[in-house]
Amino acid sequence: MKERIREKDFTKKELPKNRWELFRDLLLNHTATLINTSLLTALFALPFIVVFALFYSMLVLASNNQEPFNVLFSLLFYGCLSATPALILALVGLSGAFGVAKRLVWGEGVMLKIHFFSALKSEFKKTIIISVIIALSSFCLVVGGVYLSIFYVSAPIPTGIGIGLLAVQFLLITMTGCYFYAYQSVYQNNFAQTFKNSFLIATARLPFTLLFYLISPGIILVLTIVHYIASFIALFLFVLFSFGGVVLWTLMAHSSFDRFINAQHYLAYVRRGLYTPNNKKEEEVG
Repeated sequence: MKERIREKDFTKKELPKNRWELFRDLLLNHTATLINTSLLTALFALPFIVVFALFYSMLVLASNNQEPFNVLFSLLFYGCLSATPALILALVGLSGAFGVAKRLVWGEGVMLKIHFFSALKSEFKKTIIISVIIALSSFCLVVGGVYLSIFYVSAPIPTGIGIGLLAVQFLLITMTGCYFYAYQSVYQNNFAQTFKNSFLIATARLPFTLLFYLISPGIILVLTIVHYIASFIALFLFVLFSFGGVVLWTLMAHSSFDRFINAQHYLAYVRRGLYTPNNKKEEEVG
């Protein structure tokens, strides 16, 4: 899919002055790049999609046949175990998408395949580590949550606390991961420093971060869980529009970076990619 060539130059009034305007501009004027990057990211997620669909259908079938809990739990356990390496691969692809998103929101040229795989190569070790952490966090939430539910009748309060803690660690790890992928495409730090800064920013702006999390990946996660038909809608949204969520997170992360990092240490990065009016007469920009 190719970008539509704009017939007229952009005027000063059309240039994005804040990140919401920039997001709208990217949706309207870089639609092909958004869809193509989503499709490329979906290739990395294909093994996870296959494993998920296989075990999900097996669980639904076993549940409809009223199989005992131990059979259902075994299917869930081995399904999650099989999906873990596939999820790591999917998250590695997501890291490449964040590298493309950084260039896109900064107004830099994008050659999709080159810059996607360049982002993967440059931060591969850190990407693998954070992806493993997120995958293990997901495994603990699903398998641990279902296992703890066995004890709900006999000990509802401890069980609820345990499941709640599993949910909290999952939220914190995945939100930190989103900042991590955006952070490593901008700054050159080791894994520990990158993780620390990402975690601190995620918790410092927790309400703001949760709001964005509800949009992406929250919508896809909810659709996946509620019903097997809704999971197909989630799959469609992910395959075609996952990069839109990556761009949204990148813009939000860059806003946080401006507040906590760039204003003190990297002034050249502040509001990068946005139009900032000045007193000099400016020409129209193409």
